[in-house]
Amino acid sequence: QAQPYIWASNESGELEKVRPYDLDYRDEIEGDIARAASAFIEANADENEPFSSMSVGRAFTTRPVCPRPFADGHPLAATAICS
Repeated sequence: QAQPYIWASNESGELEKVRPYDLDYRDEIEGDIARAASAFIEANADENEPFSSMSVGRAFTTRPVCPRPFADGHPLAATAICS
């Protein structure tokens, strides 16, 4: 079975493996993304050249979900974690 990885691009745009992406790391990745984005902003906030926006890709790693019984197929119905 193939092992999924977290990848990052270096300054020349080439991809580098950062770490394996496994179930243990799945619960931590959103915090790592937020910390990396904050570090980028802090490192560049004092530069003389402004940057107007930054796109942060969120992982949104979710567990399987199922429609709630009362949803009755409604597209806006909330979901619940499947057991």
